[in-house]
Amino acid sequence: MSNNKTERVGMKIIIIGPLPPTRGGIAGATHEFCTLLGESNTVIGLSFKRLYPSILFAHSRMDEKKEKLSYEKREWVDALNPLNWWNVSTFIRREKPDRVFFVWWTTYLFPCYFFINLLIRGHTTTAAMIHNVFPHGVKNA
Repeated sequence: MSNNKTERVGMKIIIIGPLPPTRGGIAGATHEFCTLLGESNTVIGLSFKRLYPSILFAHSRMDEKKEKLSYEKREWVDALNPLNWWNVSTFIRREKPDRVFFVWWTTYLFPCYFFINLLIRGHTTTAAMIHNVFPHGVKNA
């Protein structure tokens, strides 16, 4: 087996979701998911360059650590811009991944994820990693 970096390993997987330096447990969980899959697969993590309007939510970010990743990371998805969704879909079709995972935790992302999924349908297999299926703090009766 050669040491050629472009040699494909395992499956080609694209994961769309928040990644550090975005704060929060979901970004951390997505990073761990990408890291574990990246050990035996070719993984591209597509994170958000803009998730919420700045007037409503001051985007908090952690200090980014310079660590070697087992996956390629791009901050590219704009949850508010339909033209960006088209570009993301075009990128995914061009990359021809075996799987695309959508990291889902809020209905706010429905338009973005629906549009991207609609445009890549038939080009790859999709799945979702769903967080917060039930709201926090709700007690069962």
